[in-house]
Amino acid sequence: MQNMNKAYYLLIAILIISCNRKQPETKNSEKVADFENIVGAGYLKLTADYDECGEWGGHHEEIKIIRKEKKLFAEITKDSVDCKHLESRKVVEKKRIE
Repeated sequence: MQNMNKAYYLLIAILIISCNRKQPETKNSEKVADFENIVGAGYLKLTADYDECGEWGGHHEEIKIIRKEKKLFAEITKDSVDCKHLESRKVVEKKRIE
């Protein structure tokens, strides 16, 4: 039993020491995404669902990145919902920016 305790403490000490070692710093290249893979009917869609109505959800926001004629566009859509009438979801903002 005493050997098991010593092994346990040794294992914890090794884990703590290995976590405290400094990792080599990576070079930050500040590369900006160019979204070259978005072509044709392809797009990148980011969505967020909020929980202001608790377990029933809440409003929804979406950003869709689209390439059209060699330009990138972001279609932003936000909706609203009344927590007492969840079927009352309606779009409150929809815009497209280049």
